[in-house]
Amino acid sequence: MSPFPAPHSSPFLSAKGVPQLLPLRQAASLLSRSARTVRRLIAAGDLPAVRIRGRLYVKRDELRAFIERHVEIPPS
Repeated sequence: MSPFPAPHSSPFLSAKGVPQLLPLRQAASLLSRSARTVRRLIAAGDLPAVRIRGRLYVKRDELRAFIERHVEIPPS
């Protein structure tokens, strides 16, 4: 029996195997911002992140919520 959980029960993968944690650069790319800007958002507390072995990751749901909070719909 493996000491590691099955992939479907991983806190890092969704049920479909899609990563729930995005590396900083990928999150920056999805926001069309630089990694430096995303680091500033994290440092300011505007975008929650986790640090694993010295690297920053953003939860996919947190990134989605951040985008929804900051969407501006132009007047028509």
